[in-house]
Amino acid sequence: MRPKKAVEVPTVTQPTMQPPLAVPVKEAARLLSVSTWEVRRLVRRGALCCKKLGHTKWLVTTRSLHAFVSEASR
Repeated sequence: MRPKKAVEVPTVTQPTMQPPLAVPVKEAARLLSVSTWEVRRLVRRGALCCKKLGHTKWLVTTRSLHAFVSEASR
C-alpha cells in the first residue's frame, strides 16, 4: 500500500488595507477639525487639491491633506 500524502492547509492572509487616495469634503473637514466651508476655501486658495465629480461632489486628495498638515505644523 502507498502511504497517504499529507494534505496542505492553505494559509489565509489578511488583505492589506490601503488608505484612500481621496476623501469627501466632509471627511477632510473632520480630519482637519474645520468646517466644510473652510475646506472649500482652502481648495479655492490652492492650499488643498481636489478632484471634482460633477458640480457638487468634491474629493480632496489625502496627499494634499498630509502636505497641508505638515506645512501648518512648521
